[in-house]
Amino acid sequence: MMRNLKLKLLALFFAIFFWIFVVSTENSFYTFPGSEAEGIPIKAFNLSENLALEKELGNVRVTVRTTSDMYQKLSEADFEAYIDFSGKEAGEYVSDIAVTSKKPEITVLKVEPSQIETTLESVTSKTVDIAPEVKGKPAPNYEVGEIKLDVTTLKIMGPESVLNTLNEVKAEIELDGTEQENFEKTYRLKAFDGRGKEIDVIRMEENEVKASVIIREVLESKTVGVRANITGTEGKVWVQKVIVDPATVLIKGEGKALEKVEYLETEEINAGNFQKTAERKVKIILPKGILLVNDRDEIVKVTLSLGEYKIKKEVSAIIKFIGTNKDGDLNGEPSIIQVIVEGSEADIENLRPTDIYVTINIKGKKNGQILDLEPANFTIPENLTLIEFTPDTITLAR
Repeated sequence: MMRNLKLKLLALFFAIFFWIFVVSTENSFYTFPGSEAEGIPIKAFNLSENLALEKELGNVRVTVRTTSDMYQKLSEADFEAYIDFSGKEAGEYVSDIAVTSKKPEITVLKVEPSQIETTLESVTSKTVDIAPEVKGKPAPNYEVGEIKLDVTTLKIMGPESVLNTLNEVKAEIELDGTEQENFEKTYRLKAFDGRGKEIDVIRMEENEVKASVIIREVLESKTVGVRANITGTEGKVWVQKVIVDPATVLIKGEGKALEKVEYLETEEINAGNFQKTAERKVKIILPKGILLVNDRDEIVKVTLSLGEYKIKKEVSAIIKFIGTNKDGDLNGEPSIIQVIVEGSEADIENLRPTDIYVTINIKGKKNGQILDLEPANFTIPENLTLIEFTPDTITLAR
């Protein structure tokens, strides 16, 4: 019996030794994650709604025991790192960090660091504006025209010291380079401090916002002149000068529509309602498919210099010869020149037959010579304007 006992003890010893050997070869100690990773993020458990963390809790690494195959498959999602703030009030603490494994094949042996300093502050709040920020570009030859958010302000809760560093809240509109049409999409809101670092230790009234994004085709542009559309001058006033400010504007549109536009006209300006000088601000009329690059150019200032209405009249002008020559007295053929003059209705009505004549110096001229007539040959009243005359030559004859 003693002999059997010894054999049994020896068998038990070898069994235990063999089990320890097998376990030691299948399980090893590992640090997770590796040195290149940030670590497992620490979460706050049981934190009162009236309190907030002064800064993020950071990350930890753990030493685990598991198999090589299991270690290769590990991810941060396999662990829960947390600090329990049950019963804590505002103040500074040295808090223990607990890490649990979600898989029974993994045993957590060590946490680094095992403790961190934490500061809890009373929660305060502030209302801030939400700003859309475009990241990326739409499809080639397209651009973002406008972004409308369904919510433009947001209430944020957090430690006062953190809220004081808050610079802006953004809805990051991410484009992948294929967008050609308008779209709506919901985006996560992010808070940033003055250095552009995202702030996590705050609570937002809403975490998301819906954005309506207008995508429009990039249009060609060119500069064209602006022409004042003057009406009401017939029989009333004479427009001596028109000044449009600005005289040119930059427009945009699709290529074919843009080619057709040589100038833009303004709304009608009835000059018959004015006397002498007048100024008016009027809109530019845009053809279909044409836009102004600068919306402020939609209104232009038109300055009109006005005079009394003028009419034209055809009259006969006699020829007066001055000077002498060796051929004796010479006459002209034809002897009468037809002249068109312009002036006010009153000045035209008071015009006498002898008020307009043509003076020709025949000194040194010869019989049969053809002379060109110039405006300088004509004498007309100062308040009239010479428009044209015919014929424009005469032939000298005895």
